[in-house]
Amino acid sequence: MEYYVPTTNSLGTIQRDMDNRNFTCCAVLKGDLYATYFEPFLLGRIFRYDAETNCWNKGMDPPRRVGYSPCVVADEKDLYIIGGFSGLTFLSTTTRFNISNNMWEEVADVNEGRCNAFGAAMSGKVFIAGGRQSWKQAISSCEVYSPSTDEWQLMPSLKVPRFSASMVCCKGRLYVVGGTFINHLTCKFFRALTVEGFDPCRNQWKENSAVPVKSFETLEEEEEEEKKYIFQACSARFYKGVIDKLEPLN
Repeated sequence: MEYYVPTTNSLGTIQRDMDNRNFTCCAVLKGDLYATYFEPFLLGRIFRYDAETNCWNKGMDPPRRVGYSPCVVADEKDLYIIGGFSGLTFLSTTTRFNISNNMWEEVADVNEGRCNAFGAAMSGKVFIAGGRQSWKQAISSCEVYSPSTDEWQLMPSLKVPRFSASMVCCKGRLYVVGGTFINHLTCKFFRALTVEGFDPCRNQWKENSAVPVKSFETLEEEEEEEKKYIFQACSARFYKGVIDKLEPLN
């Protein structure tokens, strides 16, 4: 895991935890960085990063066994763990941790069970999209959670069904980047290279652009690169002055 320092225009490395785990998700909650670790048939673990020691400290653990590959979203005060896969079931459960009260609580289930979904918080609400409902089916459905009413509601679906993508809120809009989609004719996995943006005023998703990476003209070319089929993106916020000074990578 790496971090970017705008003042020096440089990258630094965060030390891995003592057990050398591969964290599944990261979220920022009230200025602290948290990383989650969820594996099949194991209890989930949540770690908090200590910037002074450059180490991960064990944080709050979920009160129950959480499914594999859940969606993790942080808003202004809570950390949400949504869905996942357990046994033969794609879960619809939602658990949240309130850092002020240091308490876990169960809240309303999502309407559709899913794993490998992605989400973000915006305007006091939590959004979740995509994921899988079987190992050969990516979905496009999206839902929004209102903490004040404790309800999940369906909203317009993505244009491209995908899983393991990233969602970010920027200037009052949601953006979905990357991920993986499945060709139902061949059951092959392909990178989802389109970027979709959600306009809350028009209540619709719109395809904004494409990720500028290598593309393939035929399925055979893509299959040769099947070990690289997953495209999972992350996001960050920079000051405009930093962006103006960045130089392209060679």
